[in-house]
Amino acid sequence: MLIPHGLQVHVALEPVSLLKSIDGLCAEVQRRFGDDPMGGHLFVFFNRDRTGMKALLWDNGGFIVVYKRLERGRFVVPPARGDRMTMTHAELAALLDGIDLTRARRIPLWNPQR
Repeated sequence: MLIPHGLQVHVALEPVSLLKSIDGLCAEVQRRFGDDPMGGHLFVFFNRDRTGMKALLWDNGGFIVVYKRLERGRFVVPPARGDRMTMTHAELAALLDGIDLTRARRIPLWNPQR
């Protein structure tokens, strides 16, 4: 899945029924995040078993919905406080690729002083 750099990724930690269509997911965005589903952010939802994921994104006059179902294994979402979290586009890509982010280690980033 192509995830544009700089896109805000919001992840719902409480499970949601993946039978929901666009309208149902928009209602979840408003209820869980208090956000506008047409705001240009990517909203990610998992089912109870964490074997399925749906992502919702508004883009140029329409919604995009992406659904991924794992045939084996489960998505491993890092622990967080509350019922939602944010991720970088790289973290989401790794998560969708089956990488356990709870065991991943980020090296310290260096930026020159300006």
